[in-house]
Amino acid sequence: MRHLELVVPGLLGPVTDADAVARLRPELPALAWLLARADPAPTTAPESLAPVFDAFGVPGPYWPAAGPARLGEADGAAVQLGERWWVRADPVHLRVDTTHARLFGAYALDLRTEESAALIERLNELYADDGLVFEAPAPDRWYIGCPQVSDLRAVTPDRVAGRNVDAFMPEGDDARAWRAWLNEVQMLLHDAPVNAARERRGALPVNSVWLWGGGRCPTVTAAPDRVYADEPVAPGLARLAGIPAAAVDTAPWAGEWAGGNTLAVDVRARDPLVHGEIETWLECLGALERDRIAPAARALQEGRLDTLTIAPGDGRRFRITRRGLRRFWRRSRPWTDWLGTDA
Repeated sequence: MRHLELVVPGLLGPVTDADAVARLRPELPALAWLLARADPAPTTAPESLAPVFDAFGVPGPYWPAAGPARLGEADGAAVQLGERWWVRADPVHLRVDTTHARLFGAYALDLRTEESAALIERLNELYADDGLVFEAPAPDRWYIGCPQVSDLRAVTPDRVAGRNVDAFMPEGDDARAWRAWLNEVQMLLHDAPVNAARERRGALPVNSVWLWGGGRCPTVTAAPDRVYADEPVAPGLARLAGIPAAAVDTAPWAGEWAGGNTLAVDVRARDPLVHGEIETWLECLGALERDRIAPAARALQEGRLDTLTIAPGDGRRFRITRRGLRRFWRRSRPWTDWLGTDA
């Protein structure tokens, strides 16, 4: 059997107004054709990367994503996580008005490599005596290695983007200490020369970080046979499981799929959606249709895949088999009929 699980966060929303999206008439015929012939598969948590952790048998809902993600970065082969407790501390912008603070994630910052490096150097200098180690293997992905274990529990930044952060602040036994630390970091970042330069050119300043994914490296209790991904968590879990991982573009989309279970992760649609850039999101969906959905549909038709599961990162999973493709009696429906709604 050759099975592909395609994890595409943001593929089916959620959106605040599904009817408005439908009126834009975006054409995704391969996706609509597959969804009309799919059966519901076992659901997962409504988190963008929950299907990835499920594939490796890592329980949630507060997954220890930081350690695996650090291992999955480009320099991950040389990383020694040791006994430290790792947490993501991604750069963000908080826009404060009279009643609340609204978060804009790293996607909205377009942070340059040299800017990220300068901010990380500043943080390392200020917190070296506390034993904290800040690392930024990518400008939009920051990590902290902590000397002590924490009970911090926090949601992923894509769930908070564009929203009032008050409802999503970290929880746990030591949440109060972390919140006080965040206030301190915000004051330190406010005075950073990098932010002054960014504001002069009209860019949003990096005035806070968003903590999430804290924990030590998890134990994987299951694994697919191979991974293709454009984000670091899945390759990091693959490294822990001792299975091969590669960039999602290198998967055999037009060729022969190997036997067993393949996990492919493409997150390009997630950030434009959660930041409200609907036109950019629809462009990403068109690219996903061309690059992932339509090739997977052809592979099913031609017998190069036996089963396909599409996981849009909202808890739902859709399973399509070669036999299911023959369900000609299922009427065609626009793919927007499957859009999730975010009230």
